[in-house]
Amino acid sequence: MVSDIVGLVSDIVGLVSDSGSVDMVNDIVDMVGDIVDMMIDIVKMVSDIADMMCDIVDMELKYQCLSAWGFSRKTVDCPLCDERGK
Repeated sequence: MVSDIVGLVSDIVGLVSDSGSVDMVNDIVDMVGDIVDMMIDIVKMVSDIADMMCDIVDMELKYQCLSAWGFSRKTVDCPLCDERGK
């Protein structure tokens, strides 16, 4: 996807530079930079969401581990994961 955008921008820059409008080329380069920044932000947000989902799954697995053995989360160590319920 990024390579497609870069290719498209390269084509546009080539066409515009042939016409001699340097300001337009600068504007296009700025817009492409903004698009790339937004794409990076989106990837970071997806990564943060994935991390949160992993944390949720981890908490759920620990809870199921304690519950499967019938232990209270507040008083007994889990024999499988060696952690005290919280």
